[in-house]
Amino acid sequence: MSKQTTISWCDNTWNPVVGCRKISPGCDNCTAERALSRLKGRKLDDYANGFEPTETHERLHIPFNWKNPQIVLVNSLSDIFLEEISLSYLNKMMQVMQETPRHKYVLVTKRMTNLALMANQLIWPDNLVLGTSIESHEYLYRMDILKTLPPKLKFVSFQPLLDAVYVPDFTGIDWVTCESEAGMRARKTDFTWIVSIRDACKISNVPFQYAANCFVEEPIRKMIWGLET
Repeated sequence: MSKQTTISWCDNTWNPVVGCRKISPGCDNCTAERALSRLKGRKLDDYANGFEPTETHERLHIPFNWKNPQIVLVNSLSDIFLEEISLSYLNKMMQVMQETPRHKYVLVTKRMTNLALMANQLIWPDNLVLGTSIESHEYLYRMDILKTLPPKLKFVSFQPLLDAVYVPDFTGIDWVTCESEAGMRARKTDFTWIVSIRDACKISNVPFQYAANCFVEEPIRKMIWGLET
């Protein structure tokens, strides 16, 4: 199957939810908001609500159509752990992942507090890779919550990195990525913030990547596929 996305590190994207709500400074220049604004303008039914959180049930079973194994980014157009998304619908998504074990699903969320509240009620498929996005030290608690959750592979994305982050210990995290904000309204990243995170990764012996296409690195892809421990 040919690659169905321009995102370098994955083979496909799957958006059973579209739209979101901004919850922290890392959301200010949201790329999903801009994308949904363009798509709404095309008058497509799937995007009629623009940036308003919407469960797109018609997309729920799309992964069953992908016969070859895929690395799938779950929800490039939302954060599925929005308060507006029902627990029953979340578990339907998780069940689709569980029933398509040939794929690896990579999911990133900022809503770790909301996720923690429902964690015991969720189905946790073995082929789910869970990450959180952190933009400054104020939101480091997201990583602390991530460490307590069931997925076998966990990662942290410091993207966009907007301020210094002092990490005492990356133990329990499988890899770390770091990226400056892009685009015309991009806020600046201080190089010393990146170095600090890199050095903390070295101390914890955790893989670190800083690049626009950081996930394309072969060691990271192998970890997603479960070929390395």
